[in-house]
Amino acid sequence: EIIRAGTSDVDLAPLQHVADAFMLGKRNVVEAFFD
Repeated sequence: EIIRAGTSDVDLAPLQHVADAFMLGKRNVVEAFFD
């Protein structure tokens, strides 16, 4: 019935957390890590 109605049943809340992390985060360039 979801396909027939052309709607979506996806929880977008986890994607909102990822988007917030990218918007609030900053990039720190450090030396290469060798194990």
